[in-house]
Amino acid sequence: MSPRALSALTVLAIAAVTPPAQAQQSEIDQLRQQIAAMQARLLQIEEAQKKVAAPVVPTVGSASKSPITVSGLLHVNSFNFFSDDVQNGGTRGTDTFRLRRGQIRLTAPAITPKVSATVMFDVAKAAATRNATGGTSATRLRQNVLQDIIISYQLSQNAKSSNFVDVGQFKIPIGYESLVSSSALQNVERALVFTQRDPFTDSGYGDVRDTGIQLRGTAGQFDYRVGVFNGLGDRQNGLALSDAKSVLARLAFRPQRVEGLEIGISGGRGNTGTDQTLGTGADAVINPRVDRRLYNAFAAYKKRRLTFIVEYLRGDEQDIFSTAPSGTPPISLTTAQTRDIEGYYAHIGYLLTPKLEATLRYDQFKSGDIGSPANTPAQNALLGEAIVRDITLGLNYYLKANGAKIQTNLVRRTSDGGVTLNPALRNNQLQLRTNFQVAF
Repeated sequence: MSPRALSALTVLAIAAVTPPAQAQQSEIDQLRQQIAAMQARLLQIEEAQKKVAAPVVPTVGSASKSPITVSGLLHVNSFNFFSDDVQNGGTRGTDTFRLRRGQIRLTAPAITPKVSATVMFDVAKAAATRNATGGTSATRLRQNVLQDIIISYQLSQNAKSSNFVDVGQFKIPIGYESLVSSSALQNVERALVFTQRDPFTDSGYGDVRDTGIQLRGTAGQFDYRVGVFNGLGDRQNGLALSDAKSVLARLAFRPQRVEGLEIGISGGRGNTGTDQTLGTGADAVINPRVDRRLYNAFAAYKKRRLTFIVEYLRGDEQDIFSTAPSGTPPISLTTAQTRDIEGYYAHIGYLLTPKLEATLRYDQFKSGDIGSPANTPAQNALLGEAIVRDITLGLNYYLKANGAKIQTNLVRRTSDGGVTLNPALRNNQLQLRTNFQVAF
């Protein structure tokens, strides 16, 4: 075949197998549609695989979709004694570092629109013992790691008022400074009447927790709390010892015309011990339960750079000696003794710069047993009163407000001594207290 004929046949063959341009475009459009359909299907398969590979695992509170917030407060203290005059059976202080607080708080603020909950642990707490009445040893329940368990229900809320019911374990509604957050304290320690507790039974007069139920809220310019508890702080992390309960209440007033001012009162009564039989046979008598009362008044003013606080608290209880003090005439087992504590302080703070604050406080704490008319003068003379006074000069350096700060207090302590005071309070001392704080 000639070359010219071969070329002609080739052109005819290509023309026979090559579709026209219109047919090619139609096939391309079909392929594009198929590819788009396959991509959509692939996306559906990938979404289905994600759901299978990562199922939602139910957790505590997941039914309500409630978030849980975590907050904390860390305090590391340093205590140094420039002078320490041991007297009246006091104990000498030791220069030391102290892990003061290690609080971890978990809060579910909206389990439902009306229900919230909080639990707080203080991992710096350590088991400790005390000498109870009669010389026996008992565990200090308030030193346990568990501090707060609170379930709150919102009864009502509007522009002028809000009302809640709290059940669980939380601070008793006594005083002003006792309810101030530990992170917001302007001194390293609270006032003596709150830090020293009752020297007879180691129970509290504020800044202490107990288990119970309380109604709290605001109504216009008033803030109120009233509750029923197992004790007055002595039953923290424990059960009631009798059917009797403590009733405590607090009322504060914030006048709108005086911005920054708060005045209030608080108090209560409790009879939460157990009757004790003393002696046997015809000589047996019943030691009645401890009957305790609290009275408190406070005023606080905070505006711009100035803080001024005054507070007074008195507490008493009825008790009897199970045995007479050594070397004294016998005291009748049926003779009641009135054991009192009383304390007050005046505090002023002033912000010198946005980061530096100066404080000054005068603090007095008195404890004693005023005796009983049924006692002889000699018996009552053994009791008497003991007074300790602290004058505190402080400086606070705020690295990041209360989120990070350093506090230092120079404390001059003078004591009248007395057997009823905690041995740590009986000396005349010059102390330097330092606190390193982080809150988050």
